Amino acid sequence: IFLLSLVKPQYLTLLLPLLIFRRWRDSIRALSYTIGLSVVGFVLLTPKPLTVFRQWISFAVGYNEQGHYFYPYNVSITKIFSTILNFSARVLNLTSISPLETNSALAAVLIIGILLVFPLILLGDSIDRFSAVVASLVLGSLLVPTSNFYYQNFVIVLVAIILRDPHIRLGRFDYGAMDNELISTKTRSFVKWLILIASLNSCFNMPISHQMGVPMLYFVETPTSISRLLVGPLWLLVIAGINLNSWMNFRAKRTAIASTPVSNPHL
Repeated sequence: IFLLSLVKPQYLTLLLPLLIFRRWRDSIRALSYTIGLSVVGFVLLTPKPLTVFRQWISFAVGYNEQGHYFYPYNVSITKIFSTILNFSARVLNLTSISPLETNSALAAVLIIGILLVFPLILLGDSIDRFSAVVASLVLGSLLVPTSNFYYQNFVIVLVAIILRDPHIRLGRFDYGAMDNELISTKTRSFVKWLILIASLNSCFNMPISHQMGVPMLYFVETPTSISRLLVGPLWLLVIAGINLNSWMNFRAKRTAIASTPVSNPHL
């Protein structure tokens, strides 16, 4: 994970399952390796580490805030949110109060994190490992504002896990991860259906030859499809569904504890 994060920093979201299941030591170790090796790279491979680091930050922010990347083949959830935020700021005339236009992507990431990521960490005991992995892969691939369709390679991992349970027990090879009893007891059917539908939709958008794509009328030689427009919203629904399922499990657990009679040792 830390090697992937060196190439693409957004893959730090793959550490999400460690945070959900309170694996603090592993999380700190991964972050330390990633940050440490990055610092070593800036120090040893650049003549002016601080200057180059500031240039890197400036380029990353500018690259992710470019509005012309909001094309039909951009499936980024963050870009969708930031576009809505920019539109709302212009309608409400808030741009003179806050620099929303230049920080919309960061604002969108914070909103998504507070609404959809923090609750998963907070309700860690109410989520299964499969759902935690799904959320981490989706976030790492779709939160980036310039997340084009080639980021959907993550769905290959999901399909593999859906088809085959990586924790085979008792010599059984005839069921996938969704049939695992550990998942079935915590994940409701609507979450499984959302994952299946989103995965199936993403499979139609694999990074194949551009000549196989269907060009859009307003974007010359841009391969795209209707299903690609649904990638971001569908995976957003998946993450929202995982959150809802976790909350329902939490409520059910609290209700079961409250209804359990307490024995009196003096009787």
